[in-house]
Amino acid sequence: MSDKGKTAAIEKLRKEVGFGCPVCRSPFLTWHHFDPPEHVEKHWRPEGMIALCLEHHPNADPEGFGGNAYSPDELREMKKKDYSPEDVRGNFISWQKKNVLVRMGSCYATSPATVLSVNGIPQISLRRNEVGLLALSFQLRNENDAVLVEMVDNWFTAYPPNVHDMTVTPKTRDVKVWLDKEDVGLKLSFSRISMGQLTDMLIIDNERANAVAKGQIRQQHEGMLSEDLDELLRMFDSEPNEGVNGMNIKNWVKENCQMDDGLVPLLNFEQMAIYFHGHRFTIKDGVSDSFLYCFAENCAISYNLQCPCPRCVEAAAPPAQS
Repeated sequence: MSDKGKTAAIEKLRKEVGFGCPVCRSPFLTWHHFDPPEHVEKHWRPEGMIALCLEHHPNADPEGFGGNAYSPDELREMKKKDYSPEDVRGNFISWQKKNVLVRMGSCYATSPATVLSVNGIPQISLRRNEVGLLALSFQLRNENDAVLVEMVDNWFTAYPPNVHDMTVTPKTRDVKVWLDKEDVGLKLSFSRISMGQLTDMLIIDNERANAVAKGQIRQQHEGMLSEDLDELLRMFDSEPNEGVNGMNIKNWVKENCQMDDGLVPLLNFEQMAIYFHGHRFTIKDGVSDSFLYCFAENCAISYNLQCPCPRCVEAAAPPAQS
């Protein structure tokens, strides 16, 4: 099948059904060809396709290929309905592991834990369920503190009518949600990687952190003689390596997280943007300019951010001396 027009077609098909299967509202979508069927012509024309979940896609296949449960006219009627993402739900059972390594834009944490909190209030957390496996919970809030998207113990739910873009892969390992044109959202993935892949990732994160540190030192010592500044920066010059944090991360992984086939389960928050009391916090090359290439090991709260709004600043201030 030619991939010509594939990206645009998939974007249109996802939005057409409100980012969830029109039959059951599952977010794990696949792309069904019905006019003509895929065995007749392989194409990416959205008017002859519909987004369906893994369970109901086979029901729509023609006789001899699947269930033959829907006629082309029935599928066209499905495409015309007005769907909302408010009732989109799905269970991420593939993430249920005994232990995972968590990465948040070059900051690492062990599980289970409250991975990220603001003012001590959990924003991302991993707990053990009744059978000892990990369950992920998080919330995405807008600047008015309304919950837009959440996951509670691996159950994903989308509420808002203004989703800008949302993709959940059929294998339930990747989630990408952006609202209000990328003002709020996340890019999250689960994968099992080799120790070699982990080492490469750690080296890149360490080098990025060193580059940021060099830039900060240059700004802080702008008037320093160039030879003295060069001497100060020389501490960051070395062959590419994962640093002390990376060595500690790999030691923890080997003891707690590496599976019997040698692979490492990684829950990777590549990007995230949330609001708390109207203040925007981000995960990208670190955690909201507060943490960069850190490792929080066996902490009840891995990373805690302080809200800078006047109400929180006043509440955190020590009482005045009488």
